[in-house]
Amino acid sequence: MNFCVTEHPYWQKDRDRFYSAKMAHDFFRQYGTIHSRVVPVYERPEEAGDFHERYFQSRPKERVRKEEKDRLVVGFFSEGGHLVAGTRCRVAFEATNTKGEQVTASGNLDGKVIRTSHHGRGVFDVMVPQSGKLQAEFTYLGKTTRFDLPAVEPVGCALMLESHGQQIQARMALKGMPSHTNCLAVILQGGVCRKSIPIKWDEQGEATVTCEKSELPTGVNDFIVVNGQGRPLADRLFFVNNHDLDDAKVTIDGMADEYSPYSLIALDFHAPHDAETISIAVRDQSAESPSFDDGNIMTELLLSSELKGFIPYPSYYFEADDEEHALALDLLMMVQGWRRYDIGDLLADRPLRYSPEQDITIDGQVYKTKYFDDRDYSGNEEWADEFFNSGGIANLSDDGEEGKMASRDEDSDKAVFKDNVAPVDDRYYMNYGQLKHEVTVEGELILGTDVYTVSTNTKRGGNFSFHVPPFYGKGILTMSAHKQGESDEAIRKKQAKGRLDEDQYPDFYVKRHLFYPIFAKKYSYYQCHLPWDESIVADAETMELADTARLSTMDTTLKSVEIKGKRRRGRHSIDYTRPLCSYDAVDLYNLATDYGLSYGKFNSSTFPDQVAMLLLGNLNTSRSITLKTSTNYYLTYLENLYKDSTETARDSIELMKIGGYDSLLGFQEIKLKRLKAIHLFSDFELRNEDIPMVPAQDSSISNDHDVTIDYHSMLNDAVRPTFRDRWMIFPGIYEPDNFYHPDYSIATPPEQVKDYRRTLYWNPNARLDENGDYHARFYNNGKTTKISISTAGVTKSGEPLTNY
Repeated sequence: MNFCVTEHPYWQKDRDRFYSAKMAHDFFRQYGTIHSRVVPVYERPEEAGDFHERYFQSRPKERVRKEEKDRLVVGFFSEGGHLVAGTRCRVAFEATNTKGEQVTASGNLDGKVIRTSHHGRGVFDVMVPQSGKLQAEFTYLGKTTRFDLPAVEPVGCALMLESHGQQIQARMALKGMPSHTNCLAVILQGGVCRKSIPIKWDEQGEATVTCEKSELPTGVNDFIVVNGQGRPLADRLFFVNNHDLDDAKVTIDGMADEYSPYSLIALDFHAPHDAETISIAVRDQSAESPSFDDGNIMTELLLSSELKGFIPYPSYYFEADDEEHALALDLLMMVQGWRRYDIGDLLADRPLRYSPEQDITIDGQVYKTKYFDDRDYSGNEEWADEFFNSGGIANLSDDGEEGKMASRDEDSDKAVFKDNVAPVDDRYYMNYGQLKHEVTVEGELILGTDVYTVSTNTKRGGNFSFHVPPFYGKGILTMSAHKQGESDEAIRKKQAKGRLDEDQYPDFYVKRHLFYPIFAKKYSYYQCHLPWDESIVADAETMELADTARLSTMDTTLKSVEIKGKRRRGRHSIDYTRPLCSYDAVDLYNLATDYGLSYGKFNSSTFPDQVAMLLLGNLNTSRSITLKTSTNYYLTYLENLYKDSTETARDSIELMKIGGYDSLLGFQEIKLKRLKAIHLFSDFELRNEDIPMVPAQDSSISNDHDVTIDYHSMLNDAVRPTFRDRWMIFPGIYEPDNFYHPDYSIATPPEQVKDYRRTLYWNPNARLDENGDYHARFYNNGKTTKISISTAGVTKSGEPLTNY
């Protein structure tokens, strides 16, 4: 999470919802190094134990996906990163269809034929002109399309890397820079500098350097050309295989072709080198689904984790070390290669934002509490007390002039009013900075009958960090802040006054730093398809459209998987019994606060807006979001309020049930203590932000909102405790459960007792004896079974172990 951090697109309207620009930046971040593993979760089989029938039943939606016509998509990847004018450059390309499936294609560039060679990928050389742009022409499904290559750069460094036997040779050329430029060739692996070579340019600004492969570790290496200021001019990933890990295998003895029901399975494992433990999984082979992800710990550590995106069939690249596989592996490096480590940061030795977690750590930052109101307080300081107790949001006055902002001064503890910056999008533009004076943070963690307390002073503008003891389950965490040096009596008085009143502002806004990503990456075609033959896919006319066929709202259907449902088009009404997601209201408020959306106090007027942003981002659009809040909370509230009132009031409630909520009462009537859960409804998918939806065809459907939020109140008009300061249910460590291994050595179970286990044995911590051996003894399920086995481990010296 320290590397390859980029920003998800957002606009000023989105920025204005946050307490500061820094919080908005942290919210709209994307981690380039994080990827998802796709695990299909099918519906329970209609017949117990029949796992051959696999299907999905997706949540109903209002609209369906608009299917795109199939077309060719070609992406180009310049070696070294740039097409430099006046140099010969090598360019890799990838051809896919609209769904992202790699296709075989050929085309031409200035009369030269170019074609794919492996998995829709190919490579060609081109002489880059001094100006203008390059275009390649491809024909697909009878249609010819021209594609632009990357823009030609007048200044830069061209790089061409080649493998010659046991050497790596790099040819470089400078354009637009003097030949006496001080440059260094740096080779990184795992963020560590493995080799550095001074570059000597000739009069034409060209140079060649070589390096022995034996000097580099096995795995993905990064060749970078760095100038005298430590800035990279060009870089290129390449793979080195010194075959020093070929013998790092776990061997298995005692495996039979098949096992009868409930029979004993005895397997002996042996790991070489200095391994202490291995992980073992034994599965029923007939229950496994084929996948494009056929890798293991070896391919993951040496290849997949160092490249961008999902790699189909990673084991292919380790099948052989011949010319065919070497070419395919090099194409993979050029197409999915990336600069994971910023060489400038490494050379500057800048501290990392995130450190490896070794225990439960709570870190965050303290800010001034800001108080907002919907009135203009220019020059009216006498309204300060009422102003502090209000729960509105500061809005523009009718004449469009700048309003006022109030905050409590740290030293005088009095209201201070300042002119706000120019308003944007009918909201105050807020960009509050860090504390000028450090404060003290008080934390308390309640674990059953045990109470742990901590008191720590903030550093570097309000930042704090403290550790809590490891624990299973959930605890109660409270946090507050006060000025440094205050007496214990003064602190106790402040804590006691208004502590249980959610309408009171805390002295300081205390928030945690949350590093969890909000935005999900789009799945590739090969993550959400099975590698089965097209001929066994069901007739498309009998399948529901792709929005209900998707696996967890993926891009497309999994092949040969039955989809339950009927084909439909257009817009349907909301099914309030099946929300997109449901959250505890207090948990959701705490998340909004920690991401900088609630400013440390519950505000009923803006909470729906905060929920929509928190759970769905900005819906990937610059326009304003249409938001509806449904009736559940208000009906419960009004029914209790008017249960003994007039017939007219009761009739009004019945009309609301029919017509929906339209602000009969103000949002200020909602209190966090009365809310139980928040249900959210939307067709928008974070993982598929770019998918167009079919517009409504039925004009009678008027509920055309981007997001609908349904408030669910506590039952029987109950309330729960809420607090002025931070109070939350804090999750600890999930307690591990023992894996179920039935013992059939005593007696075979009767016929009415069935054993449908698909994973027959699992041990993530199988401890080897002094000879590197482990003996596993367990029993088969209730049918004749062929088994498959996978193992993984790491030796003391860091070598990965696997059985395949």
